[in-house]
Amino acid sequence: MAYYFQLFRKLPNGETENDATSLSQIDREICEEFDLPLHPKLYVNGWFDVIGFGLATGKTWDDIRANTNKQIASTEAFDLECRESDLLTLRIVDFLEARFSPNCWFGRGK
Repeated sequence: MAYYFQLFRKLPNGETENDATSLSQIDREICEEFDLPLHPKLYVNGWFDVIGFGLATGKTWDDIRANTNKQIASTEAFDLECRESDLLTLRIVDFLEARFSPNCWFGRGK
């Protein structure tokens, strides 16, 4: 089974744009927001693989936060790189939730 998601930009009136925002555009905006370098092929901090997969499989923003917080709590104190990555994931979740609404679905092959 394949899982899919799209993110639609929230408008000031509470509605969302009709067309989904490209994931590469969202990645650029994340990089700008957090003053991070844009990679030509990879999404910053693996947000697509963690946050995107979570959304695609039916998780809410709060579910993703809770899972990330559990991961932070179980991370060894000496593993600062992992902890910093998880903390950035939480910031990216907040950023995305404030600006985008997800649309998620799954499909089955024939």
